[in-house]
Amino acid sequence: MNYQTPVTEHSQTYKQYMQSQGKLPKTIQSYLGLLKLYNHTPGQNTQQKINNYVEAHNYPLALSFLKDYVMHYQKNREYLDWPRIRKKPVERKSPVKKKEIQLMIEQWTSRNTHRDRAIMAVFFSTGARCEELSLLKWEDVNFETRIVDIRKGKGAKARITILDIGTMDILLDYKRLQAEIEDLTDKRVFALTPRRIHGIIKQMSNNRIHPHLIRSGTATHMLEKGFTILEVKEYLGHEDIKTTQKYVKVLDKHKLLERMKINF
Repeated sequence: MNYQTPVTEHSQTYKQYMQSQGKLPKTIQSYLGLLKLYNHTPGQNTQQKINNYVEAHNYPLALSFLKDYVMHYQKNREYLDWPRIRKKPVERKSPVKKKEIQLMIEQWTSRNTHRDRAIMAVFFSTGARCEELSLLKWEDVNFETRIVDIRKGKGAKARITILDIGTMDILLDYKRLQAEIEDLTDKRVFALTPRRIHGIIKQMSNNRIHPHLIRSGTATHMLEKGFTILEVKEYLGHEDIKTTQKYVKVLDKHKLLERMKINF
């Protein structure tokens, strides 16, 4: 945060106070910018002003400034009812299971319900990356064989993936809706940026699942179904088998935990 704040007489006094407290120049500059925001926050009294400020600027640096300014500089120590920082949902680290994907798809509704559901389903079934899904065209999908050609994979490497029957039905429903709107010849399936696809995945999982966990979920699902590590490597388009072996370790770890739950 780099505010270029005009130094008023009041802010100059606060700046001198912060310097006397040994605060770093970068922190002082940031706090002076936040002081300007605080001064423009409406409120009939200090507590109301605090509440309005926190509602608009609820993040650690803004609250650190507020406590320093109100409690220490102004010495209004009676204002201790500080609203808590809204914490981000904790992202999980374990691979996503197929049943979880199905549940997210069933429960999801939005302005683009069919599109979003198709993105999540295809993502898991093909193990595609966000960039690969963004570039996927309708001509790359064969609904008779259920084969999907990833023509522009990472490192310009092409590969073949497949849709499970449930995913194929979801994608077909989405295709029918799109065909009513436009000619799908030479059109991308989702016509979204990788970043937007990434965002949709995050939204559907309530910000708890990173898209890469879906790819790892595809890998562990395949390993559980008996596919070899080499087959999983080719399916996901890994350049180095060491990358694929990480999923084997994760799978073995979870199997161990499940056995411990039963036998302990």
